[in-house]
Amino acid sequence: MMPDHREFRPAPLRPVPAGCPKNLPDFVPSDATEVPGIDLSTFSQTQRNHILFRVNMEPCPCGCNTSIVACRISHPACAACKEAVDKILAEERSGAGAGPSK
Repeated sequence: MMPDHREFRPAPLRPVPAGCPKNLPDFVPSDATEVPGIDLSTFSQTQRNHILFRVNMEPCPCGCNTSIVACRISHPACAACKEAVDKILAEERSGAGAGPSK
């Protein structure tokens, strides 16, 4: 006989920051064409496309279960989101973020 697990909820991996919704929907990528506060004009078109792909497709590490750019738009003070954007930009500048298509 299997125990009843109707009330079972997995523990979060990290605390959800204040201001983020507590009942999180499934992750859905976004389709933003700009990153607020970031000037992408210094990057090539290929680099801009790669940056926009990543910030739209990768979930924000803060745990809000939105894309990095959606979190930046909704929660501009999120430190985890800012760090994630800065890391992606640094990787793209160094060529490390380009992957096999470069």
